[in-house]
Amino acid sequence: MIRKLIKLALSGVVLANSTYGINLTIPNSLQNNMSVMAIDTKTNKVVYQHLPNTPRLIASNMKLITTAVGLEQLHPDFKWHTKLFYKGTINNGVLDGDLYILGGGDPTLDDRALTEIFSNLQKLGIKKISGNLVIDNTIFNSIPTYSMLKVENYDIDTVFPDGLILDANKTIFNIHIKANTPTIDNNLYGYNINNNLRVDPREHSCSDLSHQVSFKESTVTFSGKISQACNNQKLEFNMIDTKSYTKMALSRTLNNLSIELKGNIVYQNIPDKAILIYDYSSQSLEDAMVYMNHYSVNIIAETIFLSLGAFTTDNKHTYKNSQDIYYSFMKKLNMLNPNFRIENGAGLSRTESVTALGMVNLLKYENDSQYAAIFEKTLPQSGLEGSLKNHFTKFGHRAKFKTGTLNDTHAYSGYFLSRHGTKYIVTAIANNINTNNPSQMTKFNGFVTTLLDKLDTKNK
Repeated sequence: MIRKLIKLALSGVVLANSTYGINLTIPNSLQNNMSVMAIDTKTNKVVYQHLPNTPRLIASNMKLITTAVGLEQLHPDFKWHTKLFYKGTINNGVLDGDLYILGGGDPTLDDRALTEIFSNLQKLGIKKISGNLVIDNTIFNSIPTYSMLKVENYDIDTVFPDGLILDANKTIFNIHIKANTPTIDNNLYGYNINNNLRVDPREHSCSDLSHQVSFKESTVTFSGKISQACNNQKLEFNMIDTKSYTKMALSRTLNNLSIELKGNIVYQNIPDKAILIYDYSSQSLEDAMVYMNHYSVNIIAETIFLSLGAFTTDNKHTYKNSQDIYYSFMKKLNMLNPNFRIENGAGLSRTESVTALGMVNLLKYENDSQYAAIFEKTLPQSGLEGSLKNHFTKFGHRAKFKTGTLNDTHAYSGYFLSRHGTKYIVTAIANNINTNNPSQMTKFNGFVTTLLDKLDTKNK
């Protein structure tokens, strides 16, 4: 049964100021750079709006659209599968042939999962593989485009989806300082760490360390001065290309399980009649979406986007197939505008622009859908978790918003439950602001807080 879409048209709707008497002063710097809309979910009445039809970049608020279309097309119980095969014969602990791993695009696959998968070789008594370990990562035959404004050194936002990706391709370093001596823990295997860091007692804050790291061939070098404040600092980088990282992770797992690989790790297609050893399934899409939205994990959003084309179409062109599904969904919700072009579904884009009215349409649609409880569960709660842990704490846990931030963009979209039990849909989007400027962020967050205050005390 096709769900009825409730469209909110501006024509014929009484403006909030005259309907409920909400009057807000918008800071001058935000007058032309901000779009806001709030509606009562029961009456569908607009209770506040400012430039609701202006297309804006919405940063990670795009993940809400990805969440909605993913739930509808893939369904909450969808799982990614990673499969292990072999071809050959097994005698006296030796696989005389090749081992194959077929990636299903799982963005949450990690060392624990790899250990579970390859421990099945031990159950078959395999201690040695005479041939190659073959990786088939062809489930995604094309990948999204990206038009990010600024990319940092080794930025993890530049990790893109892949048919087989481990640990989200993150190279992780943990800095520890004891007796003015820095040490570096890491998750690499077979790489050299050259630690030339020195503690400077005159420094009292820990600055961005990404510019004090270099990578060449198989050696990572840390150099320069750091502060004592960098003790226990965790660094996450996209330092090694995906294929090299995946090969490293596979080699480490085989080594930890004492399984000898005589051949090489190579990328090829799995041949016909390969024998299945183990089928590993990921956590559910629902659980992945909760983590994605609570902590704004781009690689999960991008993978969900590509999975639309890979698993619900003929997958002749993964990226284009995914785009078509996305456009169809947004058209149904009256969310498309001339400035919009889908790139990756994560918000890492200069073309994924949506109006405040479009976001309200989306949130209203989901609020009335069969997936309402799941969709709302994916949203961070104020003062409680994820990206909203330290925001809007005065309202307890009654604000459930997805946050979004680029260098020049900040946004909140979600639901707000007033003290009187009225549920509102709220979206606030600011463009052309410096999100690294505390003063500008204070003005925007202050405005949103004031709007929530007004909604909280509004008694019908």
